[in-house]
Order: sequence, then structure tokens, then C-alpha cells
Amino acid sequence: MRTLRIIGSFFAMTIVGPLGCGSNDPAEPLGDESEATVHAVNAEWPATAPARTPEQWRRAITRQHPSKTGCFQVTYPDTTLTEVPCTKAPVKPLMPARPGGVTVVGNSTPDTIASNPSGISIAEGSFPVVTGVTDEQSNGVSNAYTLQMNTNYFHPALCNGAADPSRCMGWQQFIYQSNGIGFIQYWLLNYGNTCPSGWMGTPLAPGDCFRNSDSAISVPSLPIANLSEITVIGAADSVYDYLYIVIAGTVYNFNPPTVLEPTPSPDGGPNQWVTTEFNVFGDGNGYQATFSGSESTIAVKLFVFNGHNADDLVNPVPACATGKFTAETNSLTIVPNSCCTFGGSPAGLQFTESNSPSATAVPCPQPSPGNPIAVGATRAAWFWPRPAFF
Repeated sequence: MRTLRIIGSFFAMTIVGPLGCGSNDPAEPLGDESEATVHAVNAEWPATAPARTPEQWRRAITRQHPSKTGCFQVTYPDTTLTEVPCTKAPVKPLMPARPGGVTVVGNSTPDTIASNPSGISIAEGSFPVVTGVTDEQSNGVSNAYTLQMNTNYFHPALCNGAADPSRCMGWQQFIYQSNGIGFIQYWLLNYGNTCPSGWMGTPLAPGDCFRNSDSAISVPSLPIANLSEITVIGAADSVYDYLYIVIAGTVYNFNPPTVLEPTPSPDGGPNQWVTTEFNVFGDGNGYQATFSGSESTIAVKLFVFNGHNADDLVNPVPACATGKFTAETNSLTIVPNSCCTFGGSPAGLQFTESNSPSATAVPCPQPSPGNPIAVGATRAAWFWPRPAFF
């Protein structure tokens, strides 16, 4: 057994287990040393800080990306990531939004998304307030839903093989599926030609190609009423993509090799991940997550980070924007002027959605000194729109 120790300025995190994607995979060679030490992200808490709260622990764990592929988990307050067997994701397309199609979360409002034109390398989404939510159905199935952390559409190198590379775009989704699976789904939109090896088409999106990550991670399956217990974190660099799902004090971590590379190395071109969509949606195939009753209200909180390594990771205040990247929807409506951005450590945004006609915005987090909250600061999304040539 080899140990991969990740050293940060806050704590040392050790990975235990065979160094491969699953527990039966052979160990990856690490050279002549039995340990490999790399710098980890400083998760904003100095080494002299008092005992970590669960939130501080979670942020520290999920900012320190293992430098290898595989599936791992760790439970608070431990700092040792244990490698666990990976599994496979279901072959079900989580559809891209299409021109002329549904471009709303539900009813009559577009989705609220976080925009940072300087680039995004990590995005974290959660539901800090969930009230009146008792049941939800997707395609007639109770408690069937997905949590999607979606990038904007961008131009990956794989589009060079498209029928018209100038109209091809990539898209990446970090997924929690309520049946207990975490995985990443990739798309080549407007590809036109026969899909590349390992990719597939779907009649629901003619001309597009999609594929799942080679493996996935098993996570607890929670009913929609427990939505506030789940945090989804997606990250990308020039080597790996990273999915973290945090449930009840346990971090489930999955790191497949990068496929589309929305966040290249510092000398590999501009960061094309500039906008993030996060919400609860239907269970694939363009389905809607339909909430029962008329008193369901949810606050959605989203943080974005930018940087290529531990030394330059920054946490900008994102802009509230409106737009839609996924074709899946939910039956809630964004409460007008509920989106606020807030500074602090970390900085982020929050908005409220509800099916109650009398719903009001959930109060936003209090600002720290010098970091004011801007309420209702919503503008048009800053992203490359999908060409409407269908």
C-alpha cells in the first residue's frame, strides 16, 4: 500500500488505499519514493486556527484535490481520504437547453446563475434553507431528481473533429443523482459528424454527442425533503476533473481524467469556464422535477473560485446572471430580486425559488466588514450562447 500525503498550510491530508481508480486496480507508480508530497489549497484557515468547525473542515478537504484518479471518502473530523471502489453511471442524457425550447427553471422565470468573466475552477452549491418540501416527482417517479453543477458552453479541442468546428461547443455537468450516484457528464454540442470513440448520440439531441465519466462514485440516496443535507462541488484543471458530494459530514470524492478541459493549465489558453448553473432538476431526458403542494421554498447558495494551484486560488464575488444551460427543469419560480451577492470568506451568491405565490426572499448571509451585499444585482449572462441553427 502506498500513501499519498497532501500537505497544506492548514493540515496534512493522507490518502490510504491502492493508488488506482478502484480497489482492485494496480497501484500507479510514484517513482522511487513511497510517498508523494504536493502543495494543497490553503482553505482560508491558518495552521494556528482553533478547532475546525464542520464547515471549515469541509472546505479544507474539498479544496485539496488528490493528484490521482479514483474514488475516495472521509468523514468529519478525520483528514484521511480512504479509497473506495468506483461504480458506473447510468447511461441517461442530462440534456442541454435548445434554442426555441424551455429556457426557464419552471413556470415563467429563467434560472439564476453565477458569472465570473475572469474564470472559474471550483464551484460549490448547496441549499441552506428548504421549507415546505415534502415530495417531488420526475416523469411520475417520486424522489427522482438530479442536482446539476453545469458549466457554460465553451470550445474544447475535441470540436476540431466536428462537421463545422466553429459551431461545435463543449459542456460539462457535475451530477448528484438521487438514486445514489455521483458522476460527470460531458457533451459535444452541434458535433454533426459520427461521434468520437466512446461517445454516443441521442435522438433527443440530434447532432450532439455525450458520454459519462469512465466511472462514478456511490453516495447515499436522499429524498427531496433532505435537500438541505447535500452540497455539490465541481472542479477542473488540465489533468483531472473533480466531483465532491458532501452528505451528513462525509465527503465523497471522485477524480476522473479531464475530458474537455474547460480550465486549462496556466500556459494552455484562457479559462473558458466563466458561468455556473446550479439547481435541482428533473432526472434526465429533459424531465421536470415537480414539487408537490404549494408551499415549497428553497434557497440556493453558490460559491465560485478561480486559480490553477494553491498559490493563486482566489474567491471572487460572482455576479448574479440569468440564463439556462440544461433542458431539465423544476416547477419552482425564482422569487423576484432575491439574488444577492456577498463578500467575505468565502464570497458567493444566493437566490430563492418557490411555488408559493406569497414567498419572499430568504435573507442573505450577513456581510463581513468591507464586503457589502448587493441585493438584486442581476444582469444578462456572460457566456457564449449556443448557435441557433437547428
